[in-house]
Amino acid sequence: MLRDTASSGGGAMDPRITNLESTTFFGRRLTRRQVADIQETVALLPNDSRSELAKTICEHLNWHTPKGDYRVSACLRMLERLEGFGILTLPEKRDNGSGALPPIRHTAASDPQPEIACDLSALEPLSLRAADGHAERAEWNELVDRHHYLGCPRPFGPHLRWFVLDRDGRRLGCLLFEAASRTLPARDEWIGWSERDRERRLHLALGNSRFIVFPWVAVPNLASRVLGMAAARLPGEWERRHGCRPVLCETFVDPTRFDGACYRAANWERIGMTAGRKSGRRAKPAKEILVLPLDRGFRDVLRGRESPARSPRPPRPDLDDPLVAAWLRIIDAATALAEAHDRRWMKRRRVLNSLIVMLFVFRLVLSRREKGYATVTAELWEQCRKLGIALPQREPVVASSICKARQRVHEELFLDLHREILRHGGDGARWKGRRVFAVDGTKMNLPRGLVDAGYPLPKDGAHYPQGLVSCLYRLDTKVPVDFSLSARACERTAALGHLHALEAGDVVVFDRGYFSFELLHAVIRTGAHPVFRLQANGVAAFRDFMAGDGTEAVVAASPGPDTRRELARRRPGERFDPVDVRLVRCRTGGDGFNLATTLLDADDVSADDLGALYQGRWSIEELYKVSKQTVAVDEFHGRTERGVRQELYAHFNLIAMTRLLSGHGDGLLADMREDGEERQTVNFRNAIAVVGANLEETLLAQVDAVARAVTRMAERILKVRSRLRPGRTYPRKSMKPVSKWNRRRATTT
Repeated sequence: MLRDTASSGGGAMDPRITNLESTTFFGRRLTRRQVADIQETVALLPNDSRSELAKTICEHLNWHTPKGDYRVSACLRMLERLEGFGILTLPEKRDNGSGALPPIRHTAASDPQPEIACDLSALEPLSLRAADGHAERAEWNELVDRHHYLGCPRPFGPHLRWFVLDRDGRRLGCLLFEAASRTLPARDEWIGWSERDRERRLHLALGNSRFIVFPWVAVPNLASRVLGMAAARLPGEWERRHGCRPVLCETFVDPTRFDGACYRAANWERIGMTAGRKSGRRAKPAKEILVLPLDRGFRDVLRGRESPARSPRPPRPDLDDPLVAAWLRIIDAATALAEAHDRRWMKRRRVLNSLIVMLFVFRLVLSRREKGYATVTAELWEQCRKLGIALPQREPVVASSICKARQRVHEELFLDLHREILRHGGDGARWKGRRVFAVDGTKMNLPRGLVDAGYPLPKDGAHYPQGLVSCLYRLDTKVPVDFSLSARACERTAALGHLHALEAGDVVVFDRGYFSFELLHAVIRTGAHPVFRLQANGVAAFRDFMAGDGTEAVVAASPGPDTRRELARRRPGERFDPVDVRLVRCRTGGDGFNLATTLLDADDVSADDLGALYQGRWSIEELYKVSKQTVAVDEFHGRTERGVRQELYAHFNLIAMTRLLSGHGDGLLADMREDGEERQTVNFRNAIAVVGANLEETLLAQVDAVARAVTRMAERILKVRSRLRPGRTYPRKSMKPVSKWNRRRATTT
């Protein structure tokens, strides 16, 4: 580990390090002790590539870009400079064997289109759409490579590709913004940059390295209008994607080809010429340098005198944004449900209406039982006061009042709200055109008082009763769809209660222990397809398959006489005819398991597809992990069955609302991901904390304030990310802290 101070221990320092005139490299000031540690690290890792060394040193120095990536490029240049001083010897540069990048293939997609010759007003409103995703990036590359005189560059590092679209979605041109030139004397002199300032703040300047209006588009003033739109949107979009807000943009115009009129019409300023290159294979003509300030105080920012300015007045939110619109519909539904509940159940006007009680329960759930009623109520009142949200009285209500108000709010209100969240939250992606669900249950300890409500003690001498929480979970959107709390510990019976949420064509995955003919036929009656993991049971056809060597079989599954009599007793009048069931033996990562399903077409759904589908059900286990560790839902404040159900259902509401935002963020991350980049996902713990911190504003404020809050939450959620680690496993264990009773038992046995 590289040390942070010069006082760290170690032997005599290399005199070449002691005699360095400066230990500041590319904006990063190091101590001589840290330089010595870098020297030692390079010597200890002779087999690492230069890139691997740079990543290791960046990790030790905590040297990151604003986006959070390692500053590999700057670190490599620092290492090369230290090598030039004779302080270290880098390994030889490695040939990765890739050679020159293959040429971009031109297809019919980039063929010239019918001419567009009209007034600009006939195309408005114009829009800029990021070329996100592999397919759109390939189309952007092909269009630019074919129609721009310089061809398509291969951008390295942070960049932003845009398509220019007209109101009908036709593509009119392309833009590319990336990092500014490392050294540009005319620009540096115009800014007043020292070398140190430039190295520290070069990331705050961007370069417009490609701009093309397609040859078949002949529309006066289009180019300057597009440049103006790009300048307005660029700072915020770059900050959202790459973590820093640029304040200056530069570009180069070849005067032998263009006069740069569109740039000057968009307020770009000419500040000089590049030197060019007069001879050699890569001769380049001298070009005009044009710049556009993106911030009024750009010089002070670039010289380190102040941070990039923010608009003092927040921009009016886009109410047509799909995420904002969905959230507003959910809030409208929550308000309407609460008002309808009040009209039905309240005999007289009260200080605390149902909406405030719902908000209180949400806050209570997120407090993880670390705060009492009085503290949570005081925080709610204080937050509303700061936001200017009117409440029924100036001072917080007393704890006993909020406790009584909870008793008057039916837990069904939270179930109704959940249905509205699902209705307005969007459908999400599908697996082979089907929605995919999983069912699982978990036992939870409940308050002692629920013994009187019929919840059993798990064993003689136990203090707390237990209940079964069961959930139908959408695997692609990671949203709980239906859930229940029951005193009976039978997971199969609980699963039957979720089937009303299924539609024809859906697929629902069950773990071991769920198979029964009652559940199999109940799923089939909905038109859905079950996928069961098998275990040794009384179905002879299943036992024979599991004992054999075959990998697939289709059998007619039929209940035996005893099972048929029990089904007739439990389900009088229902038929349980034989069902064709496909049995599949799967092996993934060394683990083998057997599945049974009514998805019979192996050409449509292969054995590998089924194996991957079953393994995908692990995310429902992650749901309960989030519930118990992040939200601590099993630490109930309520002491009655109604109070427990309120908190349990409210926790599912919060998870669904957070998934709406985190799913939006995951979609953006997937679109922004370049080929070969490490996959990332939104950090859900941070996401649920962000939602919890903005509950009052998103539930009680006016429309514009709610929209701004949703936009702000989405941005904050996107900034904290986690790396996806497929195939990661860990032992299942209890995360409960060891109590004094458990500790005593452990030491006496």
